[in-house]
Amino acid sequence: MVDVDSENLGEPLPRAEDLRHFQGRTRMIETHLDSLSGQLPIGGLAVDVGCGLGMGAIALANRGFASIGVDIDSSNRLLPFALTQARKSGLVANLTLTEEGLPLPLPNSRQVLLVHGDAADLQVADNSVDLVTAFYVSGPRSERDHWTDIAQRCLRVLKPGAPILITTEDGSREGLAKGMLRGLGFTSVSSEPIRTPGVLDTCVIIGRKPFAP
Repeated sequence: MVDVDSENLGEPLPRAEDLRHFQGRTRMIETHLDSLSGQLPIGGLAVDVGCGLGMGAIALANRGFASIGVDIDSSNRLLPFALTQARKSGLVANLTLTEEGLPLPLPNSRQVLLVHGDAADLQVADNSVDLVTAFYVSGPRSERDHWTDIAQRCLRVLKPGAPILITTEDGSREGLAKGMLRGLGFTSVSSEPIRTPGVLDTCVIIGRKPFAP
């Protein structure tokens, strides 16, 4: 693991654009988490896959989770912005580059660890994560194999019975996501629409890692 400062990963995207996107998506994610609070754990270790500007990872930390946000961030711009926003919100936050084979130092409750790397290679112990989230999954259908690799890794790191939560704005991906989770062995897979006034409707898909027989 290599700790880095935000300035070492390039300049953030235009501030006004980022802030609008960050604030809008934060409101949507808070709506999702509020509406699903009865189905989600209270605290523990959470991993937000494809965390981007950090909205999900920060929201989870603010709710008491020890929060890990991971993103490939090929632009080298998203995670520095996320780091700045996490610290502005009063959270202890760090940004790291992963090194193959080395485990991540886990954050404490109400802390954020941002990881510059591929979620499929995330170095977190099996059966140790209380919640995995992937907010606003997008990308071409050709990325399905890569997302399957990520979901397989999520299945390994989740504790038995722990949930994975996926949101998407593209209704055509609902069936793909549910089929992928079921095909990998997730149980209690379900979906529901979430409507946020003034913004795009989204679909939330939830599954759970099965308990060992």
